[in-house]
Amino acid sequence: GSDFGTVPPPPRRGTCGTPAAVSDLRSVLLSAGGGLGVNLIVAGCDRGGPRLYSLHPHGSVDAAGEEVPHMALGSGMLAALSSLESGPARRRCGGDTELEEAVRAAAAAVRAGIRNDLG
Repeated sequence: GSDFGTVPPPPRRGTCGTPAAVSDLRSVLLSAGGGLGVNLIVAGCDRGGPRLYSLHPHGSVDAAGEEVPHMALGSGMLAALSSLESGPARRRCGGDTELEEAVRAAAAAVRAGIRNDLG
């Protein structure tokens, strides 16, 4: 089969949570030199609270913050982001968002991205 790089070592002892997972995924992408051709969104919640990251094919990482608390990737991302930033999703999603509301907002964003896919 194809060899896109080496498998990263197991997580470092004493590390856990989303940042460690992102670091390990980044190592895989860097070692593949973009050969995997994937964009990833990684979400999690650990001792540091909720976290959201995007990883790009060559290993660069973006982290969501308070000003931009959501992410979308791919050819339909503009429509997906528009869905998240406006209308009902904007009103539903905040610091105290219930899981069901967040899932509905995410599903609406995915549908918007698919319907308006530019690729």
